[in-house]
Amino acid sequence: MPIIERKALDNLTPDDILYLDAGNLIKAGQKVGNNVQVLANYNLTHITTVSLTREEIARHTGDDADKFLQDFIEKSRSHNYSDLKLSLKNNLMDLHVPFSEKDQSFSIPGKRNFLNDNDLLRKKLEPLNLNHVQAGSSRIIDKYKLKFTGDLLAKYQSFYDGLKPAEKGSQKTKDTIGRLHVNSIRLNSWYDETRLRTVGDSLVNQSIDIAMLFMHTFININKKRIIEGRPLSESRWDPTQKKTDRGVYQYKPELILEAAIGALLHNVGNAHHTVHKTVSGKPQLSADVKSDQHKIKNIQNAVNVLKHLFDRDDISSISKMICLLQKDYPDGTGFPAPNENKYLFEFVRLFQIVAFYDNMTNPVISRTAFSRMDVINYIIRNSGEYNYTGDKFKSQQKFDSALVREFLDVLAPYDINEKVYLYQKGRRDTHLFTGRVVSYSDSYIPLISILKDEKNNKLYRDGSLLMHIPSSSLIMRSKDKTERKQYPWVGELEIFDRMISSGDISMYSDPISGEVRPLHKSIG
Repeated sequence: MPIIERKALDNLTPDDILYLDAGNLIKAGQKVGNNVQVLANYNLTHITTVSLTREEIARHTGDDADKFLQDFIEKSRSHNYSDLKLSLKNNLMDLHVPFSEKDQSFSIPGKRNFLNDNDLLRKKLEPLNLNHVQAGSSRIIDKYKLKFTGDLLAKYQSFYDGLKPAEKGSQKTKDTIGRLHVNSIRLNSWYDETRLRTVGDSLVNQSIDIAMLFMHTFININKKRIIEGRPLSESRWDPTQKKTDRGVYQYKPELILEAAIGALLHNVGNAHHTVHKTVSGKPQLSADVKSDQHKIKNIQNAVNVLKHLFDRDDISSISKMICLLQKDYPDGTGFPAPNENKYLFEFVRLFQIVAFYDNMTNPVISRTAFSRMDVINYIIRNSGEYNYTGDKFKSQQKFDSALVREFLDVLAPYDINEKVYLYQKGRRDTHLFTGRVVSYSDSYIPLISILKDEKNNKLYRDGSLLMHIPSSSLIMRSKDKTERKQYPWVGELEIFDRMISSGDISMYSDPISGEVRPLHKSIG
């Protein structure tokens, strides 16, 4: 099978073929050609490409090779619900075009406009401004477009009808919810000095990927709870209400759908013109740099934009809850102030896990795309049992460990047929093996077909030597037999996305949505 590979722009060549669409610039299956510099203008962290293996190059040449790759891409696109994702993207692009209070959207015919530039970034609005914001909200987030978006998500939800939940240790069949891999090439907005040249699709693509992962995970959770006979919850939640009920419930599909709509809308605040310009520049912002503090505050206040725009009846309380509590991590490192004692509903806690994983592995704001396995290990290290107390603020781990386990039970960090690089733990100067992902079983760490032993410069025929790191196993295949052996050193290997110049997740410190607690007070 062809090989999928994430490449840094520095390693991209004109002959590389895209596996995913890069907006309307280059479609999947097309060569990069002379667009390398144009792609660089969009501040991409990486590009996903596809190529033939050595064996396939020997079998397919010319037009035959092109047709073979095109057929592979088309088959993969249908598996990844590409038509649905494209429909969602087309429906959401207008919501993420930069807007400001100067736009006519916020004007009420025949009345003076009381809104000032950047009023939406403020915590509270003057009463005279509310009607103007309502007028703008109904134009930016049209109620009919919002309904159509819900209909599209309901179609995605219907894909799971009749499927059994995936559980650790249970036998996987075609009727079981499988692991989901999401990935998109995200073009950021292109600024020429102070002028907006083009509006990229990064905010939209990120929202769609996060919403799909969120739904995939929680639908699986909900199916388990239905089988267990958990009571049905029909509650509606106020995002500002303190709540102490920690029961385990199953939910009606429409409630999960409303939460997923919140995941789709959570980036709308970043489309405020002042915020959008900062986000699209993909900065490395530091709370210690005075010139960065104002930018950080604007990005933080994007939540206030959501608060004002979403103050309407046709956006459900669950959708609002996802958007408004997205930064309130259980450990108190997010914003607003870290000592606020809000109950975080499990929809919010799962969203935070999914969004953090996506932000770190395919970022919109940060320049660095961290290695996927490193991000997973970071999430595991920073997770614990969620114990809410209504008495006083209690700092705890950043992520809910129970929901982390559920997330990892259905996550496929690497795509099937994706090229991976294996290193010895603690030694990332040189990779020991190159391979491709074959499948997943009980672990989020995939079964890998070894293509090359880098240390001994030895090549292997695809499928002849398989490696399963969780069980420390090597599987040798030949025409006559299959032999499986366990070696402790196999279990000491790790996958590291070194080829896209990953940063070190252990050094990660996010001044925007966590880690730096005093920031809120210092620049608020």
